[in-house]
Amino acid sequence: MTATDCAIEAGYSKKAARQIACNLQSPKMFPLVVREINERREEITKRHSVNYSRHVRRLDELSHGAEAAGNFPAAVAAEKSRGQAAGLYIDRKEIMHGSIDQMSKEEVEKKLIELRKKLSIPADVTELIEEKTDDAIESRDEQKV
Repeated sequence: MTATDCAIEAGYSKKAARQIACNLQSPKMFPLVVREINERREEITKRHSVNYSRHVRRLDELSHGAEAAGNFPAAVAAEKSRGQAAGLYIDRKEIMHGSIDQMSKEEVEKKLIELRKKLSIPADVTELIEEKTDDAIESRDEQKV
């Protein structure tokens, strides 16, 4: 509700409600009213705040509810959005430049060795990759000629 709506609901006339609402929010004129408004706003903020434990608890409730009654994709999406707004999720994107077509055979081999070590790829898979890589490089080289 707006301050004017609150003044009307409190019984002030519609004509005077806007001015009265403005006056009631003036700390010089009505310090107790301003303090009460601020306390209620803080209360509402605390009650509706998003934090990690509340977020996880809510997702758990939605999960159980979805299990019991059906599918709630919109509810889960809304809850995830709340978590994002609270900074619980980090949207990470990596932008890669260049391509394998722009690399020399030596650069490709070096990169493959790094990836094999990093990913701990088994030997039989490595041999298959090497065959396909050699075929691709030869095909690329033939197209350039």
